[in-house]
Amino acid sequence: MGQLNPRLHRRQPGAGCLLLLMAAMLTGGCSDNPRRLLIIGLDAANWQSMDEIVAAGDLPNLTRLIKGGVTGSLATFVPTASPAIWTTIATGQPPDKHGISFRLLRLDEGGEHEMLAALSSDERTAPALWNRFTDSGIRSAFVAWWATWPAEPIDGFMVSDKVYDAQAGRRTFPEDLRGELEHAGVFDGALPPEQDAMIREVEAQFKAWRRRVEEGVVQWHGVAPDVNDYLDDLAERIRVYRRIMTMDYATERMTHYLLDRDPSLRVVAPYFWYLDVCQHLLWKYWRPADFTVDPEEQRIFAPLVPEYYRFMDGVVGRLCKHVHAADVVIVSDHGMESSTSERCINDLFDVEGLLQDMNWLVRQADGAPDLARSRAYVHAESRQLRLINLSTAGRDSPGAVPEPEAEKGIAALAGELAALRTIPTGVPVFRDVRVLADGERSYRAGEFVVYVFAQADLAVAINMHAPLTDTLEVGGRRFPLSRWNRWNPGASGQHTEGPPGIVILNGRPFKRGMRITGARVHDIAPTVLAALGLPVAEDLEGKMLEDAFSADFLREHPPVMVPSYGVRPRPARAGEDSGTGDSAVLDQLRALGYIR
Repeated sequence: MGQLNPRLHRRQPGAGCLLLLMAAMLTGGCSDNPRRLLIIGLDAANWQSMDEIVAAGDLPNLTRLIKGGVTGSLATFVPTASPAIWTTIATGQPPDKHGISFRLLRLDEGGEHEMLAALSSDERTAPALWNRFTDSGIRSAFVAWWATWPAEPIDGFMVSDKVYDAQAGRRTFPEDLRGELEHAGVFDGALPPEQDAMIREVEAQFKAWRRRVEEGVVQWHGVAPDVNDYLDDLAERIRVYRRIMTMDYATERMTHYLLDRDPSLRVVAPYFWYLDVCQHLLWKYWRPADFTVDPEEQRIFAPLVPEYYRFMDGVVGRLCKHVHAADVVIVSDHGMESSTSERCINDLFDVEGLLQDMNWLVRQADGAPDLARSRAYVHAESRQLRLINLSTAGRDSPGAVPEPEAEKGIAALAGELAALRTIPTGVPVFRDVRVLADGERSYRAGEFVVYVFAQADLAVAINMHAPLTDTLEVGGRRFPLSRWNRWNPGASGQHTEGPPGIVILNGRPFKRGMRITGARVHDIAPTVLAALGLPVAEDLEGKMLEDAFSADFLREHPPVMVPSYGVRPRPARAGEDSGTGDSAVLDQLRALGYIR
């Protein structure tokens, strides 16, 4: 954990800590003229994009906050699963300590793509910011944050990530707030006129161009197995773009409504997911040099990603104006970068099929692994990782590998997988092959900490720089890498390799015009707590970003340390409806264009 900074004052639990919390309840954390704190989550916001758009003068509100505050890149972890990372942002703890991990859902229709299934706030075992604020008498509103359903009772308002899911109970706290928001018209589907006009123009240009392609007047120059299906997909992407922008705009409107409803709110924290979705679906038009894109298609779709950043800049400006003279924290969970799926293997790479060709796995007639005849199988998977188990007798009865031979078998399989090199380039198929100890839930791979989301014998990370033009020798025969690679037209933007996010800190506690280094997603919660004058727990994985604070603020509000916030007990929900199942998640993912 490292040594404590001598500037930080350590308080033992007891009367002193009780007096501190009582003072915080009376003053809202700081003793002089408490200001509001606005925390804005912008999923997948990245400096690679923002710096370019700022330089063009198109993000005036973010530019003001950047120039007048502290900025930095924010290191994340892998797998880059948003519920886990945003819970780390809210708690200061990693997934193996806060309990929100990487539950996955396998889709049966046409592929092995894995998506996150529903995650319950009941599974969180670490106190989050909203719990700390409630304990300190600070009224707060959190809107649409990941893994906040069922909505917890807090001092203020909680709008959970399932606010749109009609099948889920306890979508908000108070529970009748959902109906109140609907009655107020915040979900009416409107968009700001500027964005509505831009989308209509893109729609009109696309329809005219598509008609010329279909009539043979112009030729389409792109990459896809079927041109008609590809054009249908493009039309759907425009519809999805409007839909996701509308949903982010509804999050903004919910936040304005809560600010008007309760002027005593001290902390207001809306989370905006859909910049991430926008960049997944449309990144290649923002970075066309990395892809093969038809020139006219590129011209039509090029405005969409920068326009979403301009839209979010407007959201930030309107919220800052509403809270007036607030301290502001803007944070993202990771960045975005180009997918190499046109040229290299992608996250749909069929590791199970590779195990079959390596004679480690035998399938049943329905395609499922036959554990009685298989020596290994894929136990669980995410975009970055495949977790592999040996088919061990006893654990996987009837497993094909006797238990005394398991350790030797795991080492043999790990060696074979690590040795796989493509021909002629000679790059490894897996950038990381890790034998997992019993109960091992995280490990370091290069600059990243990798969190393992299920117990397994092996963790392998796909090398998405292995060129598709290469071949692989398996069982004495050579096969093209395309044998195991699936067509993946969906996501030209990706964050599978953990590109950093952003942090912007602006306001009274912070320095001006400074860039910091070394910040992590773990550090946001303790930094926010310190900015409000609340004690920071020593046992947090994250540390307050002390370099970001002004000397005057630290002198007036010296940081205070306490040993721990303790463990959040999981709420008992016996006899209550647990909410939606996987079908509702699938419906949402289809609606957003993640799956077909």
